[in-house]
Amino acid sequence: MFLKKSHKNNKKFYQRKKYTNPFFQKSKKRKRHHIDNSRILKISKFFLLGLILFIGLTIWFVIYSNYFSIKEIEVRGGDKINPESIREAVWEQIDDSYLVVIPQKNIFIFNKNKLKNTLENKYVFNDLLIVKKIPDKIIVEFNEKEYALILQRGDRYYYCGDNAEIISEIDNVIEISQKDYPIIESLIERTKIEQAQIAYILELFQVFKNYEKEFKINKFIIDEELNTVKVKLLDGPKIFFNTGNEIEKQINKVLIIKNEKLKESFFDKEYIDVRIGDSIYYR
Repeated sequence: MFLKKSHKNNKKFYQRKKYTNPFFQKSKKRKRHHIDNSRILKISKFFLLGLILFIGLTIWFVIYSNYFSIKEIEVRGGDKINPESIREAVWEQIDDSYLVVIPQKNIFIFNKNKLKNTLENKYVFNDLLIVKKIPDKIIVEFNEKEYALILQRGDRYYYCGDNAEIISEIDNVIEISQKDYPIIESLIERTKIEQAQIAYILELFQVFKNYEKEFKINKFIIDEELNTVKVKLLDGPKIFFNTGNEIEKQINKVLIIKNEKLKESFFDKEYIDVRIGDSIYYR
């Protein structure tokens, strides 16, 4: 009895058991997991390739496409500096490039600071503003300094401020005679003229306007002689002035030698020197 019952229980027990290989199950799970990783890797590669392609196309469009190439230059401000000369400076920089392959004509790459330095080296401004207007326009807006004199160096003429800083070069020499500015011919080797000499010439120029019936100034001359400004009269001699002495006193000496001594022969002389005390020298 005991053995039979035991046999039945064993039968039930073995019928309930599942004969599965645990190692086989693990192998299937591992294979499925490997397939999922491979699919994710392929998708990631595809996404990365698409991203690289998108970035490349964006860079090409922004830098090399014609859409952002500078096509218009607008110049605003002033009537003394020729706007065309400003445009020429901008176009010269546009034709330049960084490392050959990066074009300055691109609105984003165009270097505003470089243009500002170029213009400020050539002209003198109170204010200078350079604006990039997307997608293809450069605006140069400036407020130039007022002219005070015309500087001559060799056969070139320049408009200058009252400190002799060059504002712009004069392209048309004919217009010089039409301007009411003192012309200063500099024969000194140094490029910078002393401020005291400039101030003296500007004052002398205004004083001479009171004697326009007596003589007219052609130009002022500065050379290596210390404390000296030379006034070249139109169709007349040079007059040597001492920058350390009173202007009116020296002009009175010129009037005396012209009206009382030399008279008509005054304009035939080479020079009149009124620099020293009460003496007058001429040749």
